[in-house]
This record gives sequence, C-alpha cells and structure tokens, in this order.
Amino acid sequence: EQVASDLMESAARMRARGAFDEAAQLMVRAADLTPDRNLRTWRMLEAIGTTLPTGNLIWLERLATRLRADSEDPHARARADHFRAYALAQSHQQDAAREALAEALESLIEVDVSHGWASLTTLAVVVYQSGRGGTELERWYQRYQGAGFAPPGADALMVDGCRAWVRTVLDPMTVHDDLVEMVRDSPASDAGLPPELLATHEMLLGAVAWLLDESWIAERRLEHGLALMRDAQLPGQLSQTMRSLAQVKLDLAEYDEADRIGRVLVDLGDAENVGYVRNAGMSIRAAAAAIRGETTLARNLTEEVMLDLDVGQFLALEVMAAQTHAHVLFNEQDVAGSYDQLRSTFHRDGTPVHEHVSYRSIADLVAAAVRAGRIDDVSSVMEEATRRLTRPSLRHQLALARARALLAGEDAEEHHVFATGHPDADQWPFELANARLEYGSWLRRRHRATEARGFLRAAHDVFERLGARAWAELSGSELRASGVSVADTAGSTWDGLTAQERQVVKLAATGMTNREIGASLYLSPRTVGAHLYNAFPKLGVTSRAQLRDIVDARGPAPA
Repeated sequence: EQVASDLMESAARMRARGAFDEAAQLMVRAADLTPDRNLRTWRMLEAIGTTLPTGNLIWLERLATRLRADSEDPHARARADHFRAYALAQSHQQDAAREALAEALESLIEVDVSHGWASLTTLAVVVYQSGRGGTELERWYQRYQGAGFAPPGADALMVDGCRAWVRTVLDPMTVHDDLVEMVRDSPASDAGLPPELLATHEMLLGAVAWLLDESWIAERRLEHGLALMRDAQLPGQLSQTMRSLAQVKLDLAEYDEADRIGRVLVDLGDAENVGYVRNAGMSIRAAAAAIRGETTLARNLTEEVMLDLDVGQFLALEVMAAQTHAHVLFNEQDVAGSYDQLRSTFHRDGTPVHEHVSYRSIADLVAAAVRAGRIDDVSSVMEEATRRLTRPSLRHQLALARARALLAGEDAEEHHVFATGHPDADQWPFELANARLEYGSWLRRRHRATEARGFLRAAHDVFERLGARAWAELSGSELRASGVSVADTAGSTWDGLTAQERQVVKLAATGMTNREIGASLYLSPRTVGAHLYNAFPKLGVTSRAQLRDIVDARGPAPA
C-alpha cells in the first residue's frame, strides 16, 4: 500500500503540471498495487478521470471496461459505464455507444444523476450526428427531469448546461426564450470554479448558441472555452469545441478561419485515431472551399468523407456533403445537378433528412429550383417547413423570407424587403449577399434599375470579399445588365489565391519573416516560401514590399 500511495502522490504532482497521460498511467499502477478492493476501485476511477483530458479514447474505453468488470460498487460501475459510453460515442461506434449509454443512464439515475446528465449530453451528440434517436433521447430527458434531483454547487452549473444542450437538440428549429436568455446572459467566468468546469460550461452554451443561430455569441463563448482549455492544458474536449466553432465560422462566412480549424481537426483526428473528428474537419474545409470556387479540393474532401462513412449513420455529415457538392456543381454551372443535390437533403414528402442541417439550405434549395425550372418539386418542402418552423430563429426567418420571395412572383417585394432589411442580418454575410442579389435581380426585371443597382453592388462587393467566385460572376452579370460597368471577376488576382496563400500573404504584408509566419500557421518556413513563390505571379508582384499595398487596397475585414 505504501508504494501505491507514493505512486498516487507522484501522479497528483504530474497532473498538476498538466502531464495527464503520465499521471493516469501511474494511477493505474497504483490501483493494481492497492490491496483494499474499494480503494483500488476509486483509484482506478481517478485514473479514468485523468485519462479523459488526454483524448486517448482507446485507452479510456479499455480502462472503463476493465473497471466495469472488476468492481462490485454500483456507483463506480455506473461511472465506468458513463466513461465507456463517452469513448465509444467519440470514436465512430454509434450503435455500441447507444447501448453503452442506455446502460450508463439506467445505472446513473439511481446513484449519480449529475454524471447521468453528462451521459445524456453525450447521447444528444450521438442523436445530432446520426439524425436518429430523438424519441429515445426525449424519453431519457423526461426521466431525468422527473428524478427530482437538485445538484449541489458547481454541479448545478454543469447540469444546467447539459439540460440546455439536450433541450436544443430535441427541438433545434424552435427558439425558446429562456435558452436564448441563458446563452446571452449567463456569466462567462467565475473565479471560484475549476477551469475544466468553466471550459465545459462555455463549450455547452456555445454549442447551444450555435444551434439557436446566436452566431456572434456562439463564437465568443466557444473561443473563450478553447482559451480556458488551452490555459488549463485540457485537450480532452478540444475537438468537440473546435467542431462547433468551425461550424460557426462557416455561418459567419469566416472561411479562412473555418479552413484553419478544419485542418487542425483533421490533424487531431489522425493523431487520436478518431474518424468522426477527421471527417468533420474535412467536411468543414470542403464547405469553405466549395463556396470559394476551389472545386477540386472540395470534391476530393467530400468524396473522402463519404467513403469513410457508413451510409445512414451520420446524417449530419451526409447532408452537409450534399450541400457542399451542390455548391461545387453551381461553380461548374451544372444547374440541374446542383438542384438535385440540394433536393436530396429533404425526403420526397418534404420532411428534412436531418432536422437541423437540412434547413440550413432551404433558401438555396428554392433558388436552385427556380434556376432549374423545378419550382413545383419544392412545394412539399415549403409546406412542411411552414408547418414545422413555427418559432424559428432570425436566421431561418430570413431564409424562409428568401424562399418565399423567390416563389411569390409579383407579390415578392415584402419578403425581399424583410430578407435584406433586418439590422442583424449581417451576421450571415454570404446569405445576406444572396438575398440582396435575388432582390436586385427581381427589381431589375421590373425595370427598376436604379433601385436594383444598390442591392446588386452590395451583393457583388461581399461575394468578391469572400472569394465566392461563382456568385461574384453572377452578381456581376446582373450589375452589367442593370447598366453598371463591372470588371471581369473571373480574373480577380486575389481570388486566384488559395486560402493558405491568402493567409501567408496577409502575414507577409505585415513584415513577418517566413519563420514567424510558419510558427503562426503551423507551417515550415520552406512551405511558407513555396506559398509566396506561387502567390507572387498571381498577384503580379515581384517583392514582399509590394504585398502591403495589395492587402491595404482590399481594406480591413468588416467587424
């Protein structure tokens, strides 16, 4: 026992320094040497809890399975079920995760409701990713709500965050005022609470804000959560937080940032052998690339994701892949193909394939139907959306207004005005630019060219800034048709750069060296030099000194 105690003391010191992996291994050795069975159980449980921040899901699942088999303590066995289910859910094993979560939830509701809410949160993640199992999640939610448990102290904060996430996944298309108030007003920090609790709370509320389309708030909370995790050296939940943040960056049309986070997710997925994390990163990168006209990259990444998925198991990624493929085909002027991809995100009866992700593209679907001459084919989708979306977020109100405007003919103006005129619509610049393009086109066709030009110019400027080449060309064509001379956007030098080249050029323009740029972007100095070598002829420059003028001429990014 003395040796075991000494090992536990050493492990505690290692954990305090952030060496979680080494600390967990010492704790396992200490548990193996512990004569007392109860103490051995709790030392093993502490080892499992210390393993969690490492992100080593394979070892986490093995330790939890071992403890479940060895222990007779119902509380410890329930906790082991919770950790095993978490590991399975994070490592692409959906069916096994559901079974383990059911066992964990059944055990924990009797002995540890706080950890039961954590398991329920994990089940909600599985339900969101798969697009299946909402009825099961609702049943467990009602059981835990009826448990009559009032968590003490810090646990109350965690349970509140878990409850908010589960509620939002159960009904992602309905805005509940109390949840909006929570994500907007809940304090972002409390010096008296441990950093791992604060980080998890910020992650949960940030994810809730993302689903509620409180995009700016989601960005702030998720970035704060990441900062807390990094400061406290808590890597275990980094990938979950980064996945949500990357989605928010896409929503905000911050495509360089989305691509950067996507790259990190791919690296994390490879390092931790977690397929879902890798696929999520590639999906994010593909979505950003498709909008910016990098069609080969977008197509290759999307195909790689789809080859790795079991069809029907991860509907969130499958629907996202179809939306990305639609953008690729739009760039290639394949009107019918683009429409078919978007229409595949809804069933023939108009119900969504994925309750949340499908409705992200409802306005784009109707726009594609108009271009393809398939308006009648989307009537069931619009009818079902009207029935389901009774209290939608502002973002979905704007999307529905866009869709209705495109279908309303001469009666479209009130819908166009709403879609383009709301003061908070600029949270989603790509979507707002599309709404302005559609309104401007509608005005031009009614010989109201003077009014049309303002909307078309605003749309064109945003598409140019975002690097959305196909949309910039379309808005440029509409501008020319309204009597405005527009340069050929296909030859835009800046838009000819890849996302990575743009990042390197921006930093080089500030005077940073290749080594400094490499450290900032996690690239080698040689790779930075290669990017600059490729960028110079595209920009028509011969030296780094000329880059500042090009970057300055584009102006600052909007706040």
